[in-house]
Amino acid sequence: MALSRTAIVQGLQKILGAQNVITDERELQQSSIDRLRLYEDVHGVFTQPLPAAVAMARSTRHVADVLKFANEHRINVVARTGRTATEGGLETAVPDSIVLDGSGLDRVVKIDTYNMQATVQCGVPLQVLEDLVRRQACTTGHSPQSKPIAQLGGLVATRSIGQFSTLYGGIEDMVVGLEAVFPGGEVARIKNVPFPESGRGCGDVLLTDGEPRGYRQSGGRQVPVFNELQVLSPSALSTFVTTLTAPDAEALTALEELARAEGLSVEDWSTVRALCACCSEGSPEAHNHEEAPASWPNSRTVGVAAPSDDHVHRLLTAWTAAGPDRSAVDVECQLDRCPSTPKPAA
Repeated sequence: MALSRTAIVQGLQKILGAQNVITDERELQQSSIDRLRLYEDVHGVFTQPLPAAVAMARSTRHVADVLKFANEHRINVVARTGRTATEGGLETAVPDSIVLDGSGLDRVVKIDTYNMQATVQCGVPLQVLEDLVRRQACTTGHSPQSKPIAQLGGLVATRSIGQFSTLYGGIEDMVVGLEAVFPGGEVARIKNVPFPESGRGCGDVLLTDGEPRGYRQSGGRQVPVFNELQVLSPSALSTFVTTLTAPDAEALTALEELARAEGLSVEDWSTVRALCACCSEGSPEAHNHEEAPASWPNSRTVGVAAPSDDHVHRLLTAWTAAGPDRSAVDVECQLDRCPSTPKPAA
């Protein structure tokens, strides 16, 4: 049975807090359209079904919880950030939809001018980021007409292009990694660090044949795997391997969180297991290949995807200093994609 508008609002308030759930009639009317229907907005004549509420997300967890709630109750969701769309993609075609607004996620996490990378949240306006990097003699290289008000989440979601795209490429050519939330509330991050023997790096964009060759479990759901046809766009991240002493699983989780905050990726290769052909092209849960260790082995082999060895050493130094009984030795670059130009003199 479909939830009433009141029940939807109450559910959102429970997740986000009442202060982050907007039900003002005028705001709901304006949130039922985008700039394709500018005439309606100017004259106050709205013909689209009104949403139940505008949900203002303040964290990834907010986004995940709202989508999980909507998925469980079969509620339509329209996601937005800068509200600059002109093609009707932000219209609420279904009554009592949820408009999920990410403009409050507006933190610039990090600007790394040496490696020409910026880590930002989805609600950061493009103009704000451009102004920040210009102060350091850099540019985003992206300049759509909506630049003063467009935000990064919408730009990436719509594969935005602009006046400089023939030189720098579209927005998808500039994305090294991202964090996304699936409709069921599962949070996905580009974090897997492939074995260097594969010749593939973390963040490589691959073209596949589109035919499922097996399935894996991720976030409580089955995810298909495909055969690779070619590499469309290699990432700039090199692959490093190190041996860690980690007293428990929480220590490795702390390393993952530190890496994510720096725009890096780590993966515990100690947990990787070889699959037979039957499971590789089917489901690994079909039968057991080997028993998991009864106790936690403190020595872990970990892959790290990073632009340079300096990033890896800084990450591991911060991690070892943040908790007891932690150490890291033998950092080695096994897939080198570091820039060939020398570092500037100190």
